[in-house]
Amino acid sequence: MEVKQLPTTQINQHLDEWHTSLSVWAEDCRSWYKGNKTKGRVYIWPGTILHLLKTLRTPRYEHYEMRYLDENMWSFLGNGRTKLETMGENDTSVDIAPYIRNQDVWWSPDPSKASL
Repeated sequence: MEVKQLPTTQINQHLDEWHTSLSVWAEDCRSWYKGNKTKGRVYIWPGTILHLLKTLRTPRYEHYEMRYLDENMWSFLGNGRTKLETMGENDTSVDIAPYIRNQDVWWSPDPSKASL
């Protein structure tokens, strides 16, 4: 993944606008946040910590260029079998239908996480 240039440019513009009009760093003072300059740029989140956490919760994948490990982006699907199925085919006792259960509990088709 590589961040596209346009979102990078625009977040920097937003940071500059926000910090020069809405933050305490809009004042004409020296701060290490501003590189010890009265007109220095501030490179911190433009809002509260709750605002930051809420924003980071949902990635914006459209802001990135994606490069795949293989020419065919779908090669990660492999041979169409899960590790659980392969283990069962190799005479290991496994539950190949973990989604069938008597109560609503967490399940996973990954045998290493089956006990969660």
